[in-house]
Amino acid sequence: MVLFGVNMPVISNQTRPEDVVYLQKNGLWVSLWFVQNEQKAWKYRTAHADAFVTDHVSKARHPRKE
Repeated sequence: MVLFGVNMPVISNQTRPEDVVYLQKNGLWVSLWFVQNEQKAWKYRTAHADAFVTDHVSKARHPRKE
């Protein structure tokens, strides 16, 4: 079996955007779960995560403008 991607839990200060980049550079598709606030969503979105699992789609899709 060939590994296509990974599902990573978002754990405070343990799941880093650099981890997403590293896995993708090694050919893996990266999905993150549970991204429950817009700051975390933006943090991982800028790292180009392939997917998010969330209960707050509109907040994950559109970060708050300050």
